[in-house]
Amino acid sequence: MAYDLTEISRGLLALALEEEVITSFAEKAANYIVEIEDFCHEPYCVLLQIHPQKRKVHPLACVGCTPEQVDAIRQMSNPDCPFFIAARSGETTVLNREACSADCACDCRNNLHIVPFRKGNNTIAEMIVSLSETGSPNEDQLQVLQVISGILSKSIARLLFVEQQERMALLVHENPNPILECDEAGEVTYANPAVKKILWQHSIDQDELLPTNHIEYVRSAARLQTPETVKHDVGESSYSWTYQHDAESERTVIYGIDISDQKRIETQLAHDAMHDALTGLPNRNQLFTILKSEFSVIKRRKDYSFALLLIDLDRFKTVIESLGFEAGNVVLSEIASRLRNWRGHDKVVARLGGDEFAIILEDLSNISRVVELANNIKRLIVEPFRVNENSISLTVSIGIAIGNSLAQTPEGILQNASAAVYRAKRQGTNNTEVFDKEMHLNALARLQVHNELADAMASGDLTVYYQPVLGLNDLRVRGFEALARWQHPKKGLLLPGQFIPIAEETGLINELGALVIKTVCRQLAAWKSAHFPLAWVSVNVSAHQFKLDHLVSDIMRYIVEAGADPSRLFVEITEGTAAEHPERAFEMMTKLKEHGIRIALDDFGTGYSSMSYLKRFPIDTLKLDRTFIMGLPENQDDAAIATTVINMAKSLGMKVVAEGVEDERQAMFLRLQKCDEVQGFLYGKPMPERNATLLLKAGARAKKESNPLERIHITK
Repeated sequence: MAYDLTEISRGLLALALEEEVITSFAEKAANYIVEIEDFCHEPYCVLLQIHPQKRKVHPLACVGCTPEQVDAIRQMSNPDCPFFIAARSGETTVLNREACSADCACDCRNNLHIVPFRKGNNTIAEMIVSLSETGSPNEDQLQVLQVISGILSKSIARLLFVEQQERMALLVHENPNPILECDEAGEVTYANPAVKKILWQHSIDQDELLPTNHIEYVRSAARLQTPETVKHDVGESSYSWTYQHDAESERTVIYGIDISDQKRIETQLAHDAMHDALTGLPNRNQLFTILKSEFSVIKRRKDYSFALLLIDLDRFKTVIESLGFEAGNVVLSEIASRLRNWRGHDKVVARLGGDEFAIILEDLSNISRVVELANNIKRLIVEPFRVNENSISLTVSIGIAIGNSLAQTPEGILQNASAAVYRAKRQGTNNTEVFDKEMHLNALARLQVHNELADAMASGDLTVYYQPVLGLNDLRVRGFEALARWQHPKKGLLLPGQFIPIAEETGLINELGALVIKTVCRQLAAWKSAHFPLAWVSVNVSAHQFKLDHLVSDIMRYIVEAGADPSRLFVEITEGTAAEHPERAFEMMTKLKEHGIRIALDDFGTGYSSMSYLKRFPIDTLKLDRTFIMGLPENQDDAAIATTVINMAKSLGMKVVAEGVEDERQAMFLRLQKCDEVQGFLYGKPMPERNATLLLKAGARAKKESNPLERIHITK
């Protein structure tokens, strides 16, 4: 029959103008459609809202459906269902039961017409109607369907937009964070109640709340069409303001976040990373920074020298065994106080850990004068300590090394001082030794290790082991960290700590690092060819490699030569390295990301990076250092730091990997904090390539009650 298309259009348009709530409009429209004479084969019309991911639907109206069928529609998730196929393609589809699984909700009818409603390139809704028993409507029905589709698609799009705008307006109004809107001249046209609360709390006006160069950020956000973020202090609080320009409304929205707590944590983390927790003195990290500064002076002044004194308490273990750790801490704190207050010379005092202290005597090269000052220090410490009515007398062994143009690195001078203090202790207690040429025998031993290491790399005795990294939710292998191992012909399997420092000192680290990256790229290609479950591998880039201008091009060459997937390679850079060279770090990370390589920031919390670097650097993953995992969950400081780092990383869109997880209590705490991934002896030690391959092949999954590696046969 011929339909009055004008009347049908008029009826639907009247409904669209009448209703401002999308569900009411959809219900009336669906009933109107099924009542069109001889249009529907059955009184069945369903209108669905399609969510952006095309895997979720929301029923707007279901005429002709039972409540059970409506519930089933809500649960649909099969991507091969014709409902979702039509949503992705944007084309009208006729439902065929055989095209979908038997238990899918779309199986409730056969030969239904699924009509997608599009807005731009996205499907926003669908209409499902029964037009004919065979799925082949006549020409008149198709004309009606075309009219209905045109009106409904526009009406539903409009009502969805109105609904979204109302919802967003409510969210902005009730948001606890300050949100403002301003015009292109920077004049504020809207401020939510949170803004007024802040103004009242700090007794300030609106101009004092926003950054000083407010108008410049407004103009920059509009010109570049990218968010501009700036920090601004308000009283004792700190806020981060993000300027986001909306081209359609020609307005700039300003989102504020109170980062006072984050800033305090950042300051505390930076301080803790550079200072000893017990004594408040600079720690080893800070000492190395100061030594680098001293050597930079030497480069400018060839006549400049300084002395490094390494102080080791004699028989301090006896104090611990006799009076306990608390008494030992009291003694260490008192020694720190005495050294700090000693006025013998311009100095820097540091605690390296345990009962070991260090002093840098600046602008001092006369060895006799240095020994004299060392003796003064010994007399300072030999004075008895009072601890809980106990009198404690201690002596110290002191090793002295001179920093001059012949000793070029902090590592080198510290090794020299360590050799001197070792020799002092071998001669008894309360001795002082100066590093001299005889102690170069130890340096010769290091040279031998260097030569053997070079031979090992050439002969294949240096191999790569793989430590699994697991997803904390499902305990499935996500990837591996590549770790170098040296199969020494006499000493057996050597760990990195036994040869990496020598490689760094002698310059072999660049060659060694290249060998590891090449090996990993070949392994990734092999796993890809074998069609194993996709897994990534992370490789560590040392501070020495980081300085190479051709590092990124070298890595890409290794990837291309091996035929590996760059997205499966993680490059790990330590926090200290990135913070020491922030501009170079940003440049290198950006280049790596452009090639599809992912970035991990290693040893987070042990260095001294600024939180602003984290936000700026294109980092994918943050690796929480094992030092903050060891004390979990009992240590409140470790728990607070771990929780803060995890939350901060997630707010910046980064994943978090916790290193050194060794017991289930640690894992449970991390799981509650929604940490993403873990690695450690609880889930698997570093293993040879063959065992890592078996682990992937088996699709190994760790179980709480057993080691994940027990599920497959692992060779020794």
